[in-house]
Amino acid sequence: MAQKIARIVRTNNLSRFELKYDLRHLPRQAREQNIRLFGEQVAPRVRELLAGSDDTWEPTGRELAQITQGGGPARAS
Repeated sequence: MAQKIARIVRTNNLSRFELKYDLRHLPRQAREQNIRLFGEQVAPRVRELLAGSDDTWEPTGRELAQITQGGGPARAS
């Protein structure tokens, strides 16, 4: 998943990527786990892949979103 997102970002010269979750069909706990895994594993890997490329991609300078414990809301610091 991370490699696919990084490829799309590079190919389209994107400065940011927003993912729309359509997980309403999953139980709440499964939705939370999917969102948490994306924030803790996929997003950092995408940043790592893009940082290591020779392309001109750079983060927008915004602070990274924080995933909170206990299923609380995720928000930028």
